[in-house]
Amino acid sequence: MRAVGDFRGKLELLNWGQRWVIRKIEENVGTVGDAGLKAFLVVMSQGHRVNIGALEDALKEGIV
Repeated sequence: MRAVGDFRGKLELLNWGQRWVIRKIEENVGTVGDAGLKAFLVVMSQGHRVNIGALEDALKEGIV
């Protein structure tokens, strides 16, 4: 994060990280035996998708 100079770049990196988390959850959620943990991970993944979309919209609109 420190290597990225501008705020917009930091936000884009944040979205990249959230996409990575989604990908890892999707790759591994099928191996999770605990139903509660599995449900939590699915909700977390959905939350990241919402965050990514909101940030992408803000970036496109020039809000940030």
